[in-house]
Amino acid sequence: MEPIDPTFFSSTLDIFTNGTEFEEFAQVFLSQVIGYEFIPHGGIKDKGIDGLETIIMRRGREKDIYQVSIQKDYIRKIDDTIDKLKPINYDRLIYVTNQEIKDKEAIQEKYYDNKNINLTIYDKKWFVVHINDSIGTINAFHIYIKSHLDGFKLPGSSFDLMNIENDPRLFVFLRQQIDNENENTDILHELIHSLILYSLENTDPDKNIVCSKDEILAFIHDKYKQNPNYYTSIVDDLLQSMIQKPREIQFHSKLHGYCLPYETRERIKLQNANDISLYNAFADSLHKRIQERIPETSKQIISESIINKVFHKIFYIQGLEFADFILNAANQEAFEKELSDIISEVIFKERINRRDAGIIQQDCQVIIRDIVYRGNTVEKLYISKLSKTYLMMFLLRFDPKISNFFSLLANKLKVYVCTSILIPAMSEYYLEKYNQRHANLLKGATKCGVKLFVNDIIIEELVTHFKSLRINYINNYKENEELFLEDEMKLIYIDEILIRAYYYAKRDDKINDFDSFLDTFISPDFNHINEDLIQWLNSEYGIQYIDTKSLDLQINKEEYEMLFEELKQYKNHPEKAMNDAKMIMIIYELRKKNNENANSGIFGYQTWWLSKDTTTQRAAVKVFADKYQVSCYIRPDFLFNYISFLPSKYEVEDLYKSVFPTLLGVNISNHLPKDVNDYIHQKIREYRSKNPARLKSVLRDLSEKIRMESGYGQKDRIISFFDKRKEDLLISNSN
Repeated sequence: MEPIDPTFFSSTLDIFTNGTEFEEFAQVFLSQVIGYEFIPHGGIKDKGIDGLETIIMRRGREKDIYQVSIQKDYIRKIDDTIDKLKPINYDRLIYVTNQEIKDKEAIQEKYYDNKNINLTIYDKKWFVVHINDSIGTINAFHIYIKSHLDGFKLPGSSFDLMNIENDPRLFVFLRQQIDNENENTDILHELIHSLILYSLENTDPDKNIVCSKDEILAFIHDKYKQNPNYYTSIVDDLLQSMIQKPREIQFHSKLHGYCLPYETRERIKLQNANDISLYNAFADSLHKRIQERIPETSKQIISESIINKVFHKIFYIQGLEFADFILNAANQEAFEKELSDIISEVIFKERINRRDAGIIQQDCQVIIRDIVYRGNTVEKLYISKLSKTYLMMFLLRFDPKISNFFSLLANKLKVYVCTSILIPAMSEYYLEKYNQRHANLLKGATKCGVKLFVNDIIIEELVTHFKSLRINYINNYKENEELFLEDEMKLIYIDEILIRAYYYAKRDDKINDFDSFLDTFISPDFNHINEDLIQWLNSEYGIQYIDTKSLDLQINKEEYEMLFEELKQYKNHPEKAMNDAKMIMIIYELRKKNNENANSGIFGYQTWWLSKDTTTQRAAVKVFADKYQVSCYIRPDFLFNYISFLPSKYEVEDLYKSVFPTLLGVNISNHLPKDVNDYIHQKIREYRSKNPARLKSVLRDLSEKIRMESGYGQKDRIISFFDKRKEDLLISNSN
């Protein structure tokens, strides 16, 4: 095995931001270097000490206590540990950290002289010195850093991707999302649809067994591992459509819950019986293979569990190419290239004796290859169903490489937010969380690392809007409040969304009067309104304020005038045309100033304008089509779907554990939309036909394209609850 570059290894240790992950890595690494087995902190909590975390001990020498920490203030952490260990009789404290500690020898002497504490420090330099001690230490690096964490933080830079150009996943994913935009929503609907049915399997109205909406949502969250705010509105829509004819589910009014009608229960019973039969038949076949093909010396170690862990890891590490191989007999070389390393990783984590590990690895390869190349009918069907399920998860971003890409992209984005997003977001304040689509977009983006901004131009627009809002309310609505509160059909025709939001909040007894509603955001007397808005946007959404003058930009006056003249044709007020023209020019100038065209790699431009104003966008494209080929507009639904509700690494891992390979994994495969497999196979072939020197540019183009509006005049998918409510009421009345 190739040695690890010590300098590179040193930089990767900074990636640990979770103490438990570093403890796991450190425990394995220490075992390889020192040669002892480590165990959890055992009886410390039995002695009433609950404040100590990431504590391990050497088996057989429990009076040596190892404190594992990623805390930068290591002196405070050491002092805190010593203080909490006072009730414990111990001989030595070994402080293990991924930080570099200067003068550690002097620090160790100081604690011995002043506190009589026998302290030993293993810091970053200690790890670097020992990284190439053995195959075990190198394996620990590959398992817990290279593969497990998937990204590296290089000195002085942000996260970057590893070998993304040499992996077809990002190319295939971006192409599919762009080429089949409408189908992506269908895939999510298919998954949620299947999980709703799955959640109701045990219902029976004759036995008074039903499920409430909350119970259905809890079940879906347990299986899907995604933020409920992302899909709750989809559940609402599906529950309504599934009780319509042809009826799949029913709402039992007396029992106040959902259940499956008899015909649906029977159909699902048959499907589940087939899936269960397949799942059990595969388990039997696997057991038989182990008994027939594995020597007696290995049978005591190799189990069905280890083989299943290998398949789990295959889908996690190389799911796309493996699925393509299984479903289309393609990319055999990719499967073979990774197989040995994947089995080695599984065996290593099983803590199998080194003497036996090599033989066990060979025997595992025999079993896996037999199933993949010479599998019987049951085995082939089982693996093909899991492969179809992987494709479904892949298109929903539940793939470690895809999740990592969008996570890294989020940390690079700098987005100025338009009032067309801010005003609907503010209108959602009193709604249920899952109905706050604009607010969830902004909060989620900030949480994922996107830097959101407003400037003086945007704040002044908001100030003008709030001032006109009060005048509009007093002149047109104040004297007729009861009409709007009593008749929702009159309420939905109010054009101003914040006034509509006020009446809905008052109908629900969440607010008393209009001044109280205004006081949610600003002082009703409008004193310090600019400061109020800047503070509120920052506190609520994490949006930062920037004074345009501080940017020191030189806007091209001729280009500004051209855009302004074009926009005047479409705007009701010249001031609005002027503001929009300024904002667009600011975005383009920031891109130039920061040299984003040259420095952003496959991630593309960093600075964008988040707006739902497609009129301004069309004007900008018309005026600057030749000069600025990449639009400054970022799609609201892009941030919502790909960033704000991006599955975390832990959510991806949890989902893979619950799906690959399990009965649920078999069941989900029944809902993969038609032709998806053929499309993905075609795109993998397209990826492999690309000139490697061109791939970075191609990936950049795709990653930028998915952020921009794909079609002007296209209906924006980030629809306010109030607009959706209006649509639903109008449809209901027309029927």
